[in-house]
Amino acid sequence: MIFPFEVKKNGVYYPAGTDVPMRSEKRGAKKSPVETSGKVDEPVVETGRKYTEEDLKLPYMKLKSLASQNGIKVDKSAKAEEIKELLRAL
Repeated sequence: MIFPFEVKKNGVYYPAGTDVPMRSEKRGAKKSPVETSGKVDEPVVETGRKYTEEDLKLPYMKLKSLASQNGIKVDKSAKAEEIKELLRAL
């Protein structure tokens, strides 16, 4: 389902206009091939977006993924707070 606003579904934020999967695994929905492989598609994030502290309350790997989606190269030794500062500076 496509929403005209940002949506949080199962702990994942989807930007406005993104197709949000609505099936629930609790009801016996079949898993897609991406989900069964252990990988989950990350929603595409708009570049130039201003991130708030609430937006950046994410685990380290999701922050790192968000940074790479916004064209920020993150060093392996970078800490979560450093990545958050780089994202806030966009």
